[in-house]
Amino acid sequence: MDKNGHPYWLNGDAAWSLLVQPAMQEAERFIQYRSKQGFNALLVNVIERRYSDDPPRTTEGGIEPFLVPEDMRTPNDAYFKRLDHLLDVAESNGMTILLFPIYLGYLNEGEGWYDVLLKNGVDAVRDYGRFIARRYAHRPNIIWMMAGDHNPDVALPHITAVAESILEVNPHAVISAHCHPNVSVRPAYNDASWLNLSNVYSYGFVHDAIRSEYDKNPVKPFFLLEATYENERGASSQQIRRQQWWAVCGGATGGFMGNNPIWKMGKGWMEHWDSPGARAMEIVKRIMDTIPWHTYVPDHHKEVLLSGWGEQHGTNYAGFTVGSSGALGYFPDPRKIKLELKNPANLQWINPDTGKKVSKKRLPAGVHEIMVPGKQDMILLVRW
Repeated sequence: MDKNGHPYWLNGDAAWSLLVQPAMQEAERFIQYRSKQGFNALLVNVIERRYSDDPPRTTEGGIEPFLVPEDMRTPNDAYFKRLDHLLDVAESNGMTILLFPIYLGYLNEGEGWYDVLLKNGVDAVRDYGRFIARRYAHRPNIIWMMAGDHNPDVALPHITAVAESILEVNPHAVISAHCHPNVSVRPAYNDASWLNLSNVYSYGFVHDAIRSEYDKNPVKPFFLLEATYENERGASSQQIRRQQWWAVCGGATGGFMGNNPIWKMGKGWMEHWDSPGARAMEIVKRIMDTIPWHTYVPDHHKEVLLSGWGEQHGTNYAGFTVGSSGALGYFPDPRKIKLELKNPANLQWINPDTGKKVSKKRLPAGVHEIMVPGKQDMILLVRW
């Protein structure tokens, strides 16, 4: 929910190095541009250890995050004033920031702050957490992200100390965490009491990971935090958007994309602001804004989409979700499908690559066999 109590589809982009790599004017322009494209969330590292030109210092001005390097009890006010401003700009542009205060690092030692946390000890890390919490925990546009690309392992007490520090200041803070790829965050943290928002991080069949998260008991809201990034791992444009539509149809509360070089603000990153992935995310947001998506439930029992699902553990598996006012489906390729409509309904096909409406028809209640039009993936919007 947003501050007005309205359902809030998280439509996000990975901007890990936004605080440290670009000039602040460039960062401001990026936030403004992404907002105009339909993004309402960015994920950002508070402290960066590898992915900038001069880590951990800011590229503009060379400002250190700590007055004594890697001493987490010595935060540098000048550095955090940059974060103050970045959060102000984000809020003024309707942007939620997923803030990583202690990014641990992707499996590799030295990429993140895992070893630094251990060297500082739990008490020092707790002091850093309290500093962060007192400065930012009451801001309305933050979702807190613990760890980062790493299971908690022996750093669990340190991570817990930061999360608890945030909740001391703001008991209503929204907190999640980020594990190794393909590791579910809830069992990794034993469903810790501070973990009130879950997520999916998968480079495999994303729909399988989403289904697994959806089926967990007790239920917690979750979103697609990370899947394959654009321009990485040989991903096609269709794969980038397919991941998002699987999240839409699988019961998630939002989804994030990533683009290389945007995520690290690498060479030529500004040339990628209008990438196919960004355009696809704009279409996701546009469609989600037209339906009461928060009332929709995945059609796991195949009550409406009777057949035409595709291979269950394959890239052509369909997504389908149903609500009281209609349904929404995603089909990765053309096929014959069978629908059972309890009421007369309007069916609208939409190209997820362009957002163009392809064909529309009205069908009476009953069972209908129809073909997915075109030669590519397609969205079906049903209203009854």
